Amino acid sequence: MLGADIHLGTPGPPVVPVPMPHFVAQLLGGLQTSAKIQPTIMSHNFLVLNRGSDIGMGIGHVAGNILFPILVLTSGSVSEFGAFSVLSGGQPTAIAPLIYAGLNLNCSDPIPMNSINTVIAPGTNMAGFNFSDYLASVLSFAVDVFITGVANLIGAGLGKAAMGGTARLAGHFSVSAGLMTSVLFSHSFSGQVISSVVESTIGFFVGSPIGPAASENSPLSWVGDQADTQINEYMNDYYSQGENLN
Repeated sequence: MLGADIHLGTPGPPVVPVPMPHFVAQLLGGLQTSAKIQPTIMSHNFLVLNRGSDIGMGIGHVAGNILFPILVLTSGSVSEFGAFSVLSGGQPTAIAPLIYAGLNLNCSDPIPMNSINTVIAPGTNMAGFNFSDYLASVLSFAVDVFITGVANLIGAGLGKAAMGGTARLAGHFSVSAGLMTSVLFSHSFSGQVISSVVESTIGFFVGSPIGPAASENSPLSWVGDQADTQINEYMNDYYSQGENLN
């Protein structure tokens, strides 16, 4: 996967983080943390992926941004398009809708998107991808964007609350400490950098369909998995009704 994602970034103080493009690249298997690879199914000597496979953490983000370690640790890139009638290991097979090129849903700020990225897919076979598969894939795409957007909002809200609480707590122990903490957290640069760290930490435990999470049972990770399961079951039932619907 090659492309460019939009994330908040800054080269350092006193420049406040702003949206900026980051060159991104990684193999679809990534660091093997969340990729859904079928190890016994090959396509022109390439391993097959299931639809919904996520590269996960470890996607390189190249930009003049001191926050890039956070982006690498929380990165994600999902293969949303799949052929629901072609199963690999009992799950829909990921496909490249442009035949030798795919389009992944990538981590971005404030919501995930395909800003400018392409999946190079030299090992493709014809997989029977049709309009029904396209609609189901787009639905999954939209659900993942919505859930991850909610996760980002939760992280942002709790991050701001945590910073305000820290300032108030310090004020109980020392007026000078409270003053120093308030100044630190009110400073535009420090506040946004710390907010990004807090949001990423909270997001890791809340979870989302894109990127790493503390557990598959993290609240929004679980919701995303259930949504995928429901879409897969609906499409399986759809195809089981016969060729007149396909």
